[in-house]
Amino acid sequence: MISKFRNLSILGFLILVTPFIACNSAKRLSGEKKVKERSADYVVKQLTEKKFQVDDFNARAKVKYDDGDQRISFVAQLRMKKSQYIWISASFLSYEVARILIRPDSIFAINRLEKSFVSDSYDNFNQSYEIPASYNQLEQLLLGNSIIDDQRPYDFQFQTDHYLISQNLEPIHLSERINSQELRADKIEVTDEESHYRVSAQYDDFRNWIQSKEFSYFRQYIIEKDDIHLANIQLNFSDIDTNEKKAPFEIPKHYERMD
Repeated sequence: MISKFRNLSILGFLILVTPFIACNSAKRLSGEKKVKERSADYVVKQLTEKKFQVDDFNARAKVKYDDGDQRISFVAQLRMKKSQYIWISASFLSYEVARILIRPDSIFAINRLEKSFVSDSYDNFNQSYEIPASYNQLEQLLLGNSIIDDQRPYDFQFQTDHYLISQNLEPIHLSERINSQELRADKIEVTDEESHYRVSAQYDDFRNWIQSKEFSYFRQYIIEKDDIHLANIQLNFSDIDTNEKKAPFEIPKHYERMD
């Protein structure tokens, strides 16, 4: 049960955690036009301008988690303050079963079913579970933003119906498939070349949100290692706002720490 809790808390949220292959977003339009040969600088500039720049982000999400052995559906409340924390409360049948607090330097998780908790540094946890995403990348994935660093070298290619941007940030390799009409990332892959873990994220159901920008209300995340499928997570977002909210987190004294 503890291993399930850890998978749920991190892999399930990597994306939520947070960044994906959704069947709807992979479909092509009939008679799709040939990709216009825009410059790499222009496309990357558009991706940068379309990023959501918010201090606070809150949302409700219906989550479906499937790792082949178990299928779990639950509701998650997400609260995020830029560069400070990501707070998640997971509920099943209106009962909170887990609460997670992720900071740039640390991570805490409570399992209310087993009355246990996890407390560790973000780096140690990432190394232990070989998670191929920095805290900043996790934030960007949850917002649906591009995670390409426009200040570092990257490769740019024209494909049949999209652009492809890739970047090496050793040992992390990033790849983004860019919709050639809307100039937005509809698929992102983050691969750790050392551990061979890969998180694929695909975005769908785009709607206008704040700042006259489109937000992806449906996400699908696929987690693999050595090309072996480990987990599939679907998120349907709702009740999104940018109000400042509290992120309460307290570990009960009688809870047992899990190493």
